[in-house]
Amino acid sequence: MMQIHSVRLQSGIAALTMLGLCCVEPAWAQESEVVAPEEGSIEALEALSEQSMSADTAIDLARRQAEAGKLLEAAATLERALILDEDADDVRLAYVAILCRLDDRQSARLELNILSGRNASGSAWDQVEAACGSGMARKRSSRRVWGQVSVGLSYEGDALGSFRISPDQFLPENREDGLSFVGSARLSGRMGADSHHAYIDARFQTRNSLSGPQSDFQFGELAAGFGSFRGNTRLSLGGVMRRGWLNDVHFVKEYGGEAEVGIRAGRNGRAAIRGEVVRQEFADNDSTGYHYDLALTYEGRSASRLAWFAGAGIESKDARLTTAKYFAWRLSGAVEMPLDDKGSYSRISSTLRMVDFKDDPLMPPRQDVRLYNRLALGTPLGLAGLYVEGAATYSYRNYNIASGLRDYRSFGGDLRLIWRFGSGS
Repeated sequence: MMQIHSVRLQSGIAALTMLGLCCVEPAWAQESEVVAPEEGSIEALEALSEQSMSADTAIDLARRQAEAGKLLEAAATLERALILDEDADDVRLAYVAILCRLDDRQSARLELNILSGRNASGSAWDQVEAACGSGMARKRSSRRVWGQVSVGLSYEGDALGSFRISPDQFLPENREDGLSFVGSARLSGRMGADSHHAYIDARFQTRNSLSGPQSDFQFGELAAGFGSFRGNTRLSLGGVMRRGWLNDVHFVKEYGGEAEVGIRAGRNGRAAIRGEVVRQEFADNDSTGYHYDLALTYEGRSASRLAWFAGAGIESKDARLTTAKYFAWRLSGAVEMPLDDKGSYSRISSTLRMVDFKDDPLMPPRQDVRLYNRLALGTPLGLAGLYVEGAATYSYRNYNIASGLRDYRSFGGDLRLIWRFGSGS
């Protein structure tokens, strides 16, 4: 961490120096004597700044600094060049290679995320592969595969209430905790050039009760389609299928289409708008109908490696049964903060959702406010891509008084072993 702070400090000094040089007259040496600038002097910083004005000169200077063992100086040189031209992809890859040599792989991964879907020279990727390993350098391939697998244990303070809605009567609340095995897997892939490519994304998650009430569920999703990068804009269009099971019984099936437009927002941010239309078929048949979703998201990071996500969305649900129809809106957010230079992190995430069900003269009106919070701490285990993560959770559902339903709240937690692999790890 001290190394990264030092890099940022040197970049700041250089930026201030460049500002100051715009306001003062240069001091010329005497004609009869040429004096080389002292290392660390204003003249030396000016020379470094001039050599960072273009991508090629910055890369060349950083290479010479790295060969001399001055990795922090090389990182500062490349950072100055990125401040001047944030789209200099070869400079960013050279910066990634230096970060790996400084053993700051987490920052290197964040820099690689900025390059997702953009072109850079093969020689620059070769440097990344030499410094970081082939796992982080697969982004240059026309075929990329990455994903994540996790297994662990989950505890829920009120496992019974997590899937059952109870009437708000004078009877005492029936709560029952539970311990479950949880697992998830995600496999993503992309094939083709940046201009035109195919993508696929498969996900699966399961929860199987070990104690307490039986609340098993499994859920799978498959999305595939075509995408295209046009400058800083990405377009994608595809189809999506989902299946869900509850206590070994088929619960819901979904199929439809999705479309997304993503743009680069600032140096380290991405914004996207995504729309989806699916046909939902439920086992009870009353809730069967179409579901429409429109979401706006933004994700970014700061120079200190703090990463964040924010999203907002609206939903509309059609159904055969009037009271199964609803309109909903949601807000979500997450912040991830590095805890050390070895890859340990903390992450907090939250989702707030308001669901307004359609009224029926024969049924009481119903409105739900649903909240889910999760605070996680993770650390690497020394093997590439392998992490252990522990988390505390809080779930809450509030029902309007007219609905006659009892509010639900539960504290829980989970402990998971996570393996991230491929170019997305």
